[in-house]
Amino acid sequence: MKIRIIIMCFALFNCTYLLSQESRQPQSYTLYDDITTPYEVPKNYAKYFSEYKINENLFFRIENHRTTFNTLTSETNLFEYPFFVKYYATKRLSFLVGPKLDVLEVDGTIQNISTSFSSGFLYKVNDNVSFDGVFNAPINGKNLNSAFGTSYRLGTKVKF
Repeated sequence: MKIRIIIMCFALFNCTYLLSQESRQPQSYTLYDDITTPYEVPKNYAKYFSEYKINENLFFRIENHRTTFNTLTSETNLFEYPFFVKYYATKRLSFLVGPKLDVLEVDGTIQNISTSFSSGFLYKVNDNVSFDGVFNAPINGKNLNSAFGTSYRLGTKVKF
């Protein structure tokens, strides 16, 4: 019961925070072209991960996120590499914590690198559906994927 209350409070806080934020342009970089596609609408997103068992309730998880923004004259990629320690509190609920490296690449050239501290949760409804949420706080300046320095990522995963 306590775990459900904590999850509901965390989800409510995240939704309230996201709804209260104003729409702003990121200050860390700006994309300019003659004809542009807004960077808020990624053309391609991919996520891969690997988990390595440390003991019964503890895992090491490495992820690779790639978001691509295309315009007529350039291609911008944001690579995110979180390195998590994953702790299973129950069979369905796990917590994630660890550092994350962000790399901004424009037309094949690395433009910026940023590090942040990440923490979050993963809740499995069943074997095919899960919910996750991750909070990122910058270590050295601003996050590359957020105008606010910190960022949230909430997601739903469905297996087919």
